[in-house]
Amino acid sequence: MKITTRYMLNFGFLVAGILLIYSVIIMTFYFFYRSEDFYIRLKNKAVNSATLLFNVKGISYPLLKIIDDKTVTNMNNVTVIILNKDRKVVYSNRDSLDINNLLSTFRKLNWDRSERHLENKTLFISFQRSYNGSNFYVLASGSDLYGQAELQKLLVITLISFLISLLIILGASYFNALQSVRPLKSIIKQIKMINPGSLKDRLSITAHDEIAELSSTFNSMLSRIEKAVEDQRMFVSNVSHELRTPVTSIIGQLEVTLLRDRDETEYKTIVLSVLEDMKNLKTIINGFFALAESDIDNIQSFFNKVRMDELLFSTKDDIQRRSKFMNIQIEFDNIPDDENELMVYGSEHLLRLLVSNLIDNACKFSDPPKVKIKITFINSTVSLQFIDNGIGIPNEDIKHIFEPLFRAKNVGIKSGHGIGLSIVKRIADIHDAKIDIESVLNIGTTIKITFPVVNPS
Repeated sequence: MKITTRYMLNFGFLVAGILLIYSVIIMTFYFFYRSEDFYIRLKNKAVNSATLLFNVKGISYPLLKIIDDKTVTNMNNVTVIILNKDRKVVYSNRDSLDINNLLSTFRKLNWDRSERHLENKTLFISFQRSYNGSNFYVLASGSDLYGQAELQKLLVITLISFLISLLIILGASYFNALQSVRPLKSIIKQIKMINPGSLKDRLSITAHDEIAELSSTFNSMLSRIEKAVEDQRMFVSNVSHELRTPVTSIIGQLEVTLLRDRDETEYKTIVLSVLEDMKNLKTIINGFFALAESDIDNIQSFFNKVRMDELLFSTKDDIQRRSKFMNIQIEFDNIPDDENELMVYGSEHLLRLLVSNLIDNACKFSDPPKVKIKITFINSTVSLQFIDNGIGIPNEDIKHIFEPLFRAKNVGIKSGHGIGLSIVKRIADIHDAKIDIESVLNIGTTIKITFPVVNPS
């Protein structure tokens, strides 16, 4: 079902329901009003007859009956019976046979107090009145045919009005639905025109409502997609270039080797050169695998508690076993009393990869290879500062330093492929960590990473 039809039906049923409840309330109140009004008029009619009989001189039983018969009212089949305290009939505007038939119904009422009873659309009432010091029972009955006819007319008018109103409501709700979904149709039309080649296009925003908010959100998503596609395009281009260089070098060396016979020393030199290129190629491929691993969406489902001080010392030992010439110093600014303040919720493997990349990067650009790591615990966070005394990073390059395959202008012939800090940035983002960089050319660089610690509770 289209949203236009659903919106029209929902709105139509809602308003129709309200209108139906309104009509039922009117009919109910009118019914009770007519019933109460008829009861009062019937009682007044009986009181008037009794008053004429007992309080007006010259009014006899036959005369009062004539007056009752000739009196024009909008009540039908009116019967008035007056009985003395011994329950003997002293007056009735009906014949004795009719009286006996009616009294059987009147006896369903308690004559000692005012009561009413409705049977076969005829209202029967009873009450007591006192005249000339004597109590009398007054009984009356009648049919409100006029009121019933009025009620039926009102019911027909209400039903016709409801049906006409329902048609008007459906028409109005359909028009309202069309007006409401018109911006959505415009958005759908614009979205259909966007393709991979036109990611720079954006939805037009002409209002300040929820539709505009939806358009703005979609535009933000387009911006992220455009950036991701552009990053991917640049990444693939740079990857191709980085892989092409060692592969071309290997092929070239092997082709040159095959041009003529060589002695053992030359072959050994060429093999060592090819081996160095293969190691370089392996480093590049491993870096790409690390980037892919750090970009897995559901990796947080494998997080555990990791104690950062133990992770640092363990990583330091692993690195120094491979490269004994690296000088790695670990210092504590403060040591917390609570063990939980040392815990970070994350992937131990990725955090170890982050630390090792920052240590390698700091030692690579320092002479001699040296890095100082400071651990600080404050305000439910743990901060790691990697401080080197290397060549520094130019200010204009700092904002690009975490981009894949980017290298600063002053790295010179230093080995590397611009992958390490990209891995660091992605791992930090996965762990909701904040990265700050301070760098001074020819003085050194400080990279500070702040992690939220595990909640002690």
